[in-house]
Amino acid sequence: MGWDPANIAGEIAKNTVGKLVDVLAGRFLQSETERQKFEIEKTKLLNDFELETMKALQEQEAAFRDSVNVYENPAGLSKWMLNFRASVRPVITYEAAILLNYIIIFGGKIDWENINKIPAQVWAIFLVIFGFWFGGRAWADVRNGKNG
Repeated sequence: MGWDPANIAGEIAKNTVGKLVDVLAGRFLQSETERQKFEIEKTKLLNDFELETMKALQEQEAAFRDSVNVYENPAGLSKWMLNFRASVRPVITYEAAILLNYIIIFGGKIDWENINKIPAQVWAIFLVIFGFWFGGRAWADVRNGKNG
């Protein structure tokens, strides 16, 4: 299911404001017909609230995507410069992978003791690089409900 701000906002509305309204309605609505009409109207209002929240969140996300696209693909840049800018993350990732493998495989043979010699700070750098490169896509897939 994933993290959905619209559902969270709807649940907050139902559990806080909704309970308060239910208490007040229970005191003022006398007939069963009035209570049923009230429940229908309340459900409609809560659904409208969730729908409006979803629309607002989608508009914000679209505006963010547009600003990112303008930043990543500014008008007037040559194709060479766009490709150069796009190559930074992959080049750094490949360099980190090569460096890691060079540390582990030194002199043509695997020396597992070299892994223990790598300082924690270097592991943290590798974690950030690979997490940024691969983790962003994984998080986006989880958020959008994709599996695998």
